[in-house]
Amino acid sequence: MIILQRDRSARGRNSAFYRPYACFRRIWVHCIGLLLVGCTGFGGDSAEPRRLASLVDPGWSVALHEAGDVAVAITWRRDHDQAFSSGTSDVLTVFIEGDGYAWQTRSLPSQDPTPQNPLALKLALSGVGNARMAYMARPCQFEARSYRGCEPDLWTHRRYGEKNLAAMSGALDQLNKEGKAVILVGYSGGGVMAALLAATRVDVVGFVTIAANLDTVSWTRHHGVSPLSGSLSPLDYTSRLAATPQVHWVGGADAVVPPTIVSTYLNKIGLAESGHLVIKTDYDHRCCWVRDWPQLYTQAMKRLSWQITQREPER
Repeated sequence: MIILQRDRSARGRNSAFYRPYACFRRIWVHCIGLLLVGCTGFGGDSAEPRRLASLVDPGWSVALHEAGDVAVAITWRRDHDQAFSSGTSDVLTVFIEGDGYAWQTRSLPSQDPTPQNPLALKLALSGVGNARMAYMARPCQFEARSYRGCEPDLWTHRRYGEKNLAAMSGALDQLNKEGKAVILVGYSGGGVMAALLAATRVDVVGFVTIAANLDTVSWTRHHGVSPLSGSLSPLDYTSRLAATPQVHWVGGADAVVPPTIVSTYLNKIGLAESGHLVIKTDYDHRCCWVRDWPQLYTQAMKRLSWQITQREPER
């Protein structure tokens, strides 16, 4: 693991991370045409690489988890280290980023999948939740882009493949050395990775998704694009996921991941929508998850806690 130091130069609330991006206008038209990529941000490749270490708050540590020829950028609150050692917190909440800037056009992959507007990172940095809070980017995003195994296929057709899943699982091992209970929160394609991790690990006690394309086959069919060849699907693990506590937020106005995508996923694993699916009528794929996260987080944790105490989701 490579530890990275946060850039403490003149950044903060007035940095480019919080200002509207200059390239917003010229890419807007492309974003409308990129529904197939789970468009997690507006904008083309940055003039200089976006670095996770420059975006987090001073109280957060940043590292790269190396997984062979790829890597995963991770960050966690330093008081989370204290909670680990003191045993005062029993649950680690880990946020997982979306697919990022996967495509430049409908047919041309980007050369850097780093999200231009990392929504899951913003949720993690919001200060909502317990002290044991962490974040995982996706393989090859941020500082990890320079690794020699980072080829476009890893953030396009194989974005949910075994190689990426193994790298994410290794990063989660690094964050949870004590092996205590983990709750995952995944945005967009990060919700798919959250489901896959929940299905393949024993320390994940529940997961929450936001605008997640959980039925990947129905999602690609909905947008009329080719299947994600080389990717895994949460529906490969129906029995395991049916027994895992989970809550799914989706926007009623989301054209990227319509509510029916999550509904079909729940139906196929045998779970009722009631208690597991919450549709926010006026929300879309980006609005207004960050703005309303304090309330949404509280509601999700209440639903998840109830399911966990019941030891299995409602049928």
